Amino acid sequence: WLREIYLCAGGVPQVFGRSFIPMRTLESLNPRLDRLGETPLGHVLFQLPGLKRRNLEIARLDARHRLHQRAVKGLDAAPGRLWARRSVFEIRNLPLLVTEVFLPGSPIYGDEA
Repeated sequence: WLREIYLCAGGVPQVFGRSFIPMRTLESLNPRLDRLGETPLGHVLFQLPGLKRRNLEIARLDARHRLHQRAVKGLDAAPGRLWARRSVFEIRNLPLLVTEVFLPGSPIYGDEA
């Protein structure tokens, strides 16, 4: 199951989120994460007992990267490079992958944006 969303503050997209949850993970969870609607994944995820986070990977994506292209698809202007991070979470030894691409409106860029 794949979910792509924009996290906004004040109507400004700040993060493009992409979650990939294998069916065996999805089917074992209660609540079912495919029924979140507009509820942020983290709101539910970090309340689950036994949640573990593997190593965090960080990258700077340029405009040629497929994930960069997906992230800026809904934006008015496409920036050159974007920071991103991803990690695998485990719930009862079942994985799910969460990727976040920080958009120009994100405060992580400070004066750089």
